[in-house]
This record gives sequence, C-alpha cells and structure tokens, in this order.
Amino acid sequence: LTPSADESFLPSWSPDGAWLLSETEHPERRADLIAVRVDSVGRRVAVAETPAVEHSGRFSPDGRWVAYHSNESGRDEVYVVSFPATDVRRQVSTDGGRFPRWSRTGGELFYWRDSTLIAARVTTAGDFQHGQLTPLFTMGDADPAYERWDVAADGRRFLIAGHNPATPAREIHVVLNWNATLTAFSREPSLLPGLWISQRSTSTFATNITAAARSSNARLQRCRQ
Repeated sequence: LTPSADESFLPSWSPDGAWLLSETEHPERRADLIAVRVDSVGRRVAVAETPAVEHSGRFSPDGRWVAYHSNESGRDEVYVVSFPATDVRRQVSTDGGRFPRWSRTGGELFYWRDSTLIAARVTTAGDFQHGQLTPLFTMGDADPAYERWDVAADGRRFLIAGHNPATPAREIHVVLNWNATLTAFSREPSLLPGLWISQRSTSTFATNITAAARSSNARLQRCRQ
C-alpha cells in the first residue's frame, strides 16, 4: 500500500478507511507524511513533504484534517493541515509540541510539550480554529515514550507508556554461538523447557531461552537456516 520503496511506518487510517497515512523516510527529505488511497492504486497525497522532519500524523475524527508535528521552525511544533486538499495549514503549539492526538469527538487536540500534556479546544467544521492552550498535567521526571500514548473515548483519561529516567537500566544479555546450541538441543527437544545457557568470562551472565521450547523440531530447523 505504501507509495514507494522508502521505509514507511506509524500508519494512521482515515475514519472512513479509505486513506492510509504513514511517515515515509528517505535520504533526501528525511521524513514526510504521505497518504495513499487504498482503493485506487497509485493515488497519493503529500500531506507534509518538506526538507524538515514531519512526524506523528493523525486524521481528525471527521477526516478533514491531519495533525502532526514538524521541526521546520528549528524545534518540534504541532500543526494541522487540511485534507485531502492540503492548502490550509495552522500552527497549534507555540512553545514546542509533539505527538498530537485528537479527542474522539474532534473537539479537542492533545499534544506533549516536553513531559506536560497540553489540550486545545478546536473547531474542525469549516475552517480550522483552536482556542486557548491548557496544560493538563505533568509526568514529573518521566518523559512520554515515543508515540505510545492515547486518549480514552471520553476524552478525560489517558493511557501513557512512560519512561522514567530514575528507573535502573535493564541488563542486556547476549547468547553466543546460538546456532550450535539450537542444533544440539533440536536433537533432544525435551531438554529445552526452562533451559538456561550461561557462559563465564570476567563476569557471569545467563540467557533464558524458554521461548525456544515452544518450537517444534521443524521450527528449530528453520531457525538454523
């Protein structure tokens, strides 16, 4: 469905299911927002296609506007552009903003300014307009994790996957010579459940590959390939 061989991700569907909006990365323009018509091969709309980085595109509930953030001013700010004609564009945030989300009714637009969630009353009928920007709450030292948040249907609650810098970093475990290990244990699958592989060097670490126990011999053969 994507318009080219460039890497595309973070898709957003239009409310009627006719358009797929995705962020497309390529060397010349870094990241753009491109919408493709799923029932018409080759039809595409460049929602935001500039030398800047455009990110986090989201259709409004009525499908007539797309909210996103861009660093074209030198820092991330939230913008709204008309759709499918992209001739009308409005800047919403004034002091930085990213990761916008619409309320289900389309009457509010939420976004993050650093670790503070901001709400803006908006009107999408006719020309787009927004009212006062209201800080709702701050997540303290925690920063909202990249894209992983959303607004409840009632517009009053929020589900947020946050990253807390005070949380100790997780350990990284490395399995050495894993191919030979799978080869050996594929001959005796009953040994796989609960298996721990460990190696001692200057320190000791262990990697649990219990998940491999759920694989059949055929799947283990494919892993080796």
